[in-house]
Amino acid sequence: MTGTAYILLCALLMLQDGTTQGPQSAGSQAEPTTTSETIPAAPPTSPGDTPEKIQDLITTGDYLPLPQAEVERLQKLARHSRQPESPAIRTSSYKAELQGRTLNGGTLEYDLYNTDTASAQGLLLGRTSLQKLQLRDPRGPLPIAADLSRRLCVLKPGLTGNITGSWTADGLVSGDTTIFRLELPASTATQLQLRTPAETEVTGLGCLVLGPQPADSGLVWELHAAEPARIAFSCRRTTSLQTSEPLALTAFSASHVLNGDIMSSRWTIGLPQNIRGVTLLTAQLSPNTRVTAVKTDENRSLQWDARLAQNQQILAIQLPESGSTGSLTISAASVIPDADRWDLPALSMQRWLSSSEIRGEICSAQLASSAFRFQQQ
Repeated sequence: MTGTAYILLCALLMLQDGTTQGPQSAGSQAEPTTTSETIPAAPPTSPGDTPEKIQDLITTGDYLPLPQAEVERLQKLARHSRQPESPAIRTSSYKAELQGRTLNGGTLEYDLYNTDTASAQGLLLGRTSLQKLQLRDPRGPLPIAADLSRRLCVLKPGLTGNITGSWTADGLVSGDTTIFRLELPASTATQLQLRTPAETEVTGLGCLVLGPQPADSGLVWELHAAEPARIAFSCRRTTSLQTSEPLALTAFSASHVLNGDIMSSRWTIGLPQNIRGVTLLTAQLSPNTRVTAVKTDENRSLQWDARLAQNQQILAIQLPESGSTGSLTISAASVIPDADRWDLPALSMQRWLSSSEIRGEICSAQLASSAFRFQQQ
């Protein structure tokens, strides 16, 4: 058995040696083993890419020949093109006019930080949704480049001081409202001065809105961004009420809470969109009810006055000139008499008055009975 096993072992070794060395004997010599890196293939060329064709493209401006040093600088700038972690702009000021669904005639001014990064690589602006953007410094127009992610950079090193420019932007229309969500170069402080037609209401979406201030044939609003690279707002066209036109409320609800012999009442009144120009609302209130506060949906207190007339209490509410109030909340308190039966405090809206002495009725009777709540504590 030992001899047989030895013969089988030799046969296996010879078979293994033949399979590994057989292909080498078939050739004249075995090629040495080498290690090489994969070389990327050259970009495909078309038959039309001849020197004459390239020269024509250079003449028409489609190709721009650059020195090798400039190409390397642009490649380095492209690798570092990103939204800057800290803004390179100290303050940015924008101005524009609302025309339909577009912000036209836009101008801008950037006050830059004096940083080494801006001096060595140019100005990294990041992403922006502004259209037809053009920038200038005191020496003239500035070249702008963008990558596939819409990140912009100014291809001019050594920028300091101020930069001016022009731009436009389109909004998204929803009913009678146009919404603008502007993506801007990051800045420590950003403000937008917006000029609108007279019958326009501007509401900030996460930004502070100041104004409006009257101007020639329109209004001027001032918006301050809460984020360094974004400002969003909506513009809604409003209509003014005509003489004797009824003012239809959008909502009317009443809430009464009894605590001991004190009844706390609260009425919430929804105002329509065409309330611009209306400066005064009047309401009829139970005579034994004492008004404690009148506030808007933004928790802003309004001026009011209550007087007795013909055994009824007349409440006059002064509205803000901007007409941006969406709803009113009237809070009141009253003492419940020591009796078996007593009436709940009641409020009924009566009239509206505009700054031009135009007046009319307020329609709220159809809403009053469907929104009432009473709670006893």
